Amino acid sequence: MDLRQLRYFAEVVEQGSLGKAAVRLGLSQPALTKSLRLLEQELDVKLLERGSTGVSITAFGKTVYSHARAVSAELEHTRMEIDRLRGLDQAFVQIGALPSVAGSLVASAVAAASNRSSRIAVRVVEKNHFELLPALRRGEFDFVIGLAEQGGGRIGEPEPGMRRRIILRDQLSIIVRAGHTLSTRTQVAAKDLVDYPWVFPMIDAIHRPILEQFFRAAAVPPPLARIESTSVQFTKSVILQTDHIGVLPAHVMARELAEGSLVRLPVQSDALRRSVAIFYRERHPLSASARILIRSLEQACRSRVGEAPQRRIMHSVN
Repeated sequence: MDLRQLRYFAEVVEQGSLGKAAVRLGLSQPALTKSLRLLEQELDVKLLERGSTGVSITAFGKTVYSHARAVSAELEHTRMEIDRLRGLDQAFVQIGALPSVAGSLVASAVAAASNRSSRIAVRVVEKNHFELLPALRRGEFDFVIGLAEQGGGRIGEPEPGMRRRIILRDQLSIIVRAGHTLSTRTQVAAKDLVDYPWVFPMIDAIHRPILEQFFRAAAVPPPLARIESTSVQFTKSVILQTDHIGVLPAHVMARELAEGSLVRLPVQSDALRRSVAIFYRERHPLSASARILIRSLEQACRSRVGEAPQRRIMHSVN
């Protein structure tokens, strides 16, 4: 195997088509096909299944793809480290983030950092929490923003070689549209919520167990999930147009709360608490741009909650 073969293979997987990958790589399709065939012959396994609608990856291919991405990420980090030593720190900072923070806190932090420095170059990818740490371990990101704690119980405990830095402690809010029958209530209990339709987080989304724990703590069976989504914007749109109830952090709906189109129900529970953290790899020094972005994220969190983030289990990245 050589690096070029791995790069070509990864591009085909990501594009889902030999033709699209060939265009992206600037190759002829026969040349790309030959490279893939040689890689399969060397490994003596089939990596891709060709079909009329494109290509699909085999179990062998998934393993090779995972390692190809890791190798590519390590090479990129090597280039970044060399650039840093040469004073040319302009490589992209790769960030993985939860959907509930990407469009609000991360967007604000990136905008502020970009205004301060024209040298900042950033790629932000939204992923489920349970995808973030494995991707970080493979080297796909410089750092990720995920959950450190939920409902008083710790999750995402960093494994050896990983570091965690808590930047925000908040509580999920249970929300309805203005005019909903619950919107004017001064007291709302878990039992009052189960007879209404809900927009639930997806089964594998990190807010789903938080919500289920909330109902368990109140000894109330969780309501039926009529609609499921990982999209913050989709959740807000459905709630604004229907009697559905949803759960979101307040910072992603600050505008709607301020204008009164969404209402936060007076529900308080330790089960709804969560801690947001930055995770990064111990043996891969963060670039100057990455450190600027982390400081900008901390500032964004402080401005949202009005106080400095609590710094438990923190490790310096400076």
